[in-house]
Amino acid sequence: MERCLQNSEDVHNLLVPIVVAPTPVPVTAPLSPSQDTTSDQVAAFYRPHPIPFVRHAPLPPSGQSQMVASGKSVSQTQSGRAVYGKIRNLNQIPAPIAGQGIAPTVGSNNQTVTKTLRNLPTTYTLTGSWTNPQNAIDNDPNTFAEASSTTANIVYLATVFPNFANWFTSNLLQVTTYVVAVTGGSVIVEYSTNSGTSWTNMRTVSSADSIPVVSQVPLALSIPTGNVQVRITLPGSATGTPGMASAYAGTGANDATVGTAAWSNPSNATGSSTSTFASVSYTDTNNNETTEYLKLTNYGFSVPAGATINGIAASIYEKGNSATNSDILPPPYGDVSWGQSVQDFSVKLYKGGTITGADRALGSNWPNVASAVSYGGTTDLWGTTWTAADINGSGFGIGISANLTVFTSNPHVPTTTAIAAVYYAQITVYYTTTTGTSSSTTRIYDIAQLTTL
Repeated sequence: MERCLQNSEDVHNLLVPIVVAPTPVPVTAPLSPSQDTTSDQVAAFYRPHPIPFVRHAPLPPSGQSQMVASGKSVSQTQSGRAVYGKIRNLNQIPAPIAGQGIAPTVGSNNQTVTKTLRNLPTTYTLTGSWTNPQNAIDNDPNTFAEASSTTANIVYLATVFPNFANWFTSNLLQVTTYVVAVTGGSVIVEYSTNSGTSWTNMRTVSSADSIPVVSQVPLALSIPTGNVQVRITLPGSATGTPGMASAYAGTGANDATVGTAAWSNPSNATGSSTSTFASVSYTDTNNNETTEYLKLTNYGFSVPAGATINGIAASIYEKGNSATNSDILPPPYGDVSWGQSVQDFSVKLYKGGTITGADRALGSNWPNVASAVSYGGTTDLWGTTWTAADINGSGFGIGISANLTVFTSNPHVPTTTAIAAVYYAQITVYYTTTTGTSSSTTRIYDIAQLTTL
């Protein structure tokens, strides 16, 4: 059943704002291809009201824009999404140039099915001297920011992406770098999904590139785009060489230091596979259970003897099934709700086979779609001191304990089951050797989140 809206305010009231639109661009709809360019950006996106589509007579063809009062726009797409703000003739956008702009995917009936927005950071913070730093976030694949490091590390930190969450269909972080030269160390590209609290390695380069290199990481749909940051560090030292090493566990076991529920198949969390996992489940009505540590050790590091350990980061590929359900039961029960949640209880490191140091457990639910979650960082020592021998020993590793909670508002609701799964835990160690020098010249061409609507 169609619903007709009388004016632009009706449209606005039926759409939940994600980003406030700037002053709209006055154009005439429908647009011709010559009126649309890949350099423009959509200013705002909105969730549609749960009706088949939003309409302002006359309804535009699928994927095309219709001007309404106050310079606002309504678009119909096959998926039912709407665009509201700057005008975009979405079905007539030219083929994107080198991945720039908004890329339409057109079905056999010539209806636009998806759109991909290049979500760009709006702010950067610099350590050291950079040439044309704005070029790294200007949506132009042919321009670049450049820096050379000699006596100290140089850092480019990209932040403040426009914030979307929980409604797009996929999100891919993309960074294009070109290491022109590097000596005695590594250029490190990292990303954070929690506003810089912890970092995950994206690319490490210890020899010069021959061409620009595109690095991509899929991001969990539950991660707000505004929480994402990107950091590129160039090595520079006259008294020591910074370095890093990453590895996966070689041994998996249960450790009853905490918790009561043992993990099934703990050895499945060794290596880097995303098809096998260690898991634990808990079924009840209103209760919770804590797992034992999933003890992952024997990483096989070879950090140079005498090196100073600067930080330790972990990337845990994990999955939960957190959800809340509701229903209306016949009298006298009425409205009821039930569900389950999976969260960290404890995440700590092992030194010499013994759990030690500070806890890095996060307070959020585990992702319902298996994803890498970051802990620690380049300068985080987890509340203790480390030597190269500690890191290289077979007893070095990480312990993961989860808290599984099930709940219901009415005892007549059936029991529910909480399930936690860990596929792997990658550990990255950042260090500085005691001698040597390092330097690099590096270019950053592109930093963007490719967000598909």
